[in-house]
Amino acid sequence: MKENRYIVCWLQICPFERLEGSILKPNRDDYPYRLCVFDKNEDIVIDVKTHHKYNYIHTSLVYFMHEEAKKIEDGKRYAINELPSSVFLADEDEIEEARKIIYMLDNNIGFVDGNKSLSNEQYLERILEEEKKKIKKKVKRGYYEYKGNYNQKKKW
Repeated sequence: MKENRYIVCWLQICPFERLEGSILKPNRDDYPYRLCVFDKNEDIVIDVKTHHKYNYIHTSLVYFMHEEAKKIEDGKRYAINELPSSVFLADEDEIEEARKIIYMLDNNIGFVDGNKSLSNEQYLERILEEEKKKIKKKVKRGYYEYKGNYNQKKKW
């Protein structure tokens, strides 16, 4: 079976801070998950909404401590902790944007480095504003919930 090079998934794009003893800690509390296209061959991530490129940091404990920690520069944001695309809802526009990004990656079309275009403060302000707009536009949808041996439509 052929391994897919690209994964559409949810990631946190956040900076790391240095604690005592040079311990690196990602600032995960302030930065929400973003729908992204992850290029596993290049270890880069493209944010679907902004089309900005970020480096991916593998965060398994041993690998992160020895190899990945060397890649982290102060003040830069990195993509971490991928979740499957099914964890959060995505609308058709976001899926179509992800397809465009995959096409662009396949055709070696470049993307803007997200760390060069916005500071961490500007980035956080921008994505929090997007989150507020998204919450206001949220539409009630029907979901099916499995209960016992039958499906029951439940509205939220």
